[in-house]
Amino acid sequence: PLFYLTTYSTSVLQYSSSTGSLLLALNNAVNSIARVVMGLLADRVGRQNTLVVSVLLSAVSVFALWYDASRAKFIAFVVLYGILAGGYNSLLPTTITEVYGVQNYDAVNGAIYFLRGLGAIAGPPIAGAILGSHSRSSSGIASGTGFTVGILESKYKDVAIYDGMLLMGASLCVAYVR
Repeated sequence: PLFYLTTYSTSVLQYSSSTGSLLLALNNAVNSIARVVMGLLADRVGRQNTLVVSVLLSAVSVFALWYDASRAKFIAFVVLYGILAGGYNSLLPTTITEVYGVQNYDAVNGAIYFLRGLGAIAGPPIAGAILGSHSRSSSGIASGTGFTVGILESKYKDVAIYDGMLLMGASLCVAYVR
């Protein structure tokens, strides 16, 4: 979601570019605090339990709050996704150690981050291909692109489904390891 958070907010919700940037900053600020809080929560209820719930609820937040989002729903999504994604980022290294042992940490961590890297390289361009090419003018969608706000909103719904399904797949993988 982070790759398209600002473009969704400016293109579909018609926020200014500076507001779109502030929403991304808000997400990152909430996420940085949530990483610590998720670690503390994991100490109480277990790393793997917290990780499974965090990834699953990240996916649910995409479907419930980003898909067909109004301005208020989208701000709720920005905050909630920032909280929930904090668990995935902060708990992955300790969960690897817990599941595979310290002696295997380097190899497993390298493999997981290699796969995450492939996803980071391929995921946003695929979402961009789903979204298609458009540009934004001061009065909305630029003329000559063939896009209206309604069409663009529909394409962002497809991107949200794509993203939510990837997160659901990650949820299944994490739950399987659990």
